[in-house]
Order: sequence, then structure tokens, then C-alpha cells
Amino acid sequence: METRFRSSDAAGVEVPWQTIDDLLDALEDGRLDAEDYVFDAARQAWQPIRNHAEIVTAWDQRMGYRPPEHRRIITRARRPAEGFPALSPEGATPVGSPALSRIEAKRRAEAAASPDEIPAVRRAFAAGEIAFVLIVIGVLAAGLVALVRGLIAMVQAPPGP
Repeated sequence: METRFRSSDAAGVEVPWQTIDDLLDALEDGRLDAEDYVFDAARQAWQPIRNHAEIVTAWDQRMGYRPPEHRRIITRARRPAEGFPALSPEGATPVGSPALSRIEAKRRAEAAASPDEIPAVRRAFAAGEIAFVLIVIGVLAAGLVALVRGLIAMVQAPPGP
């Protein structure tokens, strides 16, 4: 397969990329920066990644599949400050690796659950809310019945002197 893109970082190191997806993976992993220059064989030109319309469009499309809290605009695609690859808090495992995912899953499982995550507490809150709504409806209905009885009594009362 022919190399479509070549990137060049600030040190002048060129790296070949076969497809836009390979380039986007490198951006997402922190191997490339939005400020790095890319040579597009189809356009026969060097330009910063953040200015390459086709790459920016593909990046935006890729980010559209991410949850909102994980979306990034391409100009924020940067190499990690602590070096490549980005490391876990322990300083050993590259961030985003399956090993780190297992570690994070274990931490979440061992962490104390918040009250909102405990089904019994959620049911108790729901039951309390339902009871409150029923009491309010009952009070309003009783008030309406008393009002209607008062109006009926006023209409049926004999006229005064």
C-alpha cells in the first residue's frame, strides 16, 4: 500500500502513515500533535495537521462517536506533557491499555458505591417521592372537596333577611 501521509515533528523526524485513520489514531494516542506538519501525497503539500481540511473533518466525525465528556477538538490534540506514551498514575502502564482498563475497573468495583448507585436506596428514594406526591394530591383533593361543599351549601342556603 502506498504511503498517503508523512508527518514531521518539531525535531524534523518524518513518519509515514498509510491512511487517515492511522494518523487519527496517532493524534488520539499522543504520538502526533495538532501543530505537527503533515505531507499529503494527494495534495503534494506540507501543512499543520490542524489546517488539513480532510483530517479535521475525519477527526470531527470520529469525535462524534465519543461521549460528550470524551470529545476533543483537534487543536487540543497534544502530546502528553509527561512524555510519550502517557503513563498511568503508577508510572508504568500506557494510559488506555487493556491492563490499565482492568486496574481502573477493579478500583471502581472496590470503591464505596455512592447512595445513588445502591438499588435499595434508589427504591427507597423513589418510594418516598411517590408517597410525597400522593399526599400532595390527597391534600389538594380534600381542599377541592371542601370548596365544592362550601359552594353547594352557599347556593342551597335560604336567602338572608
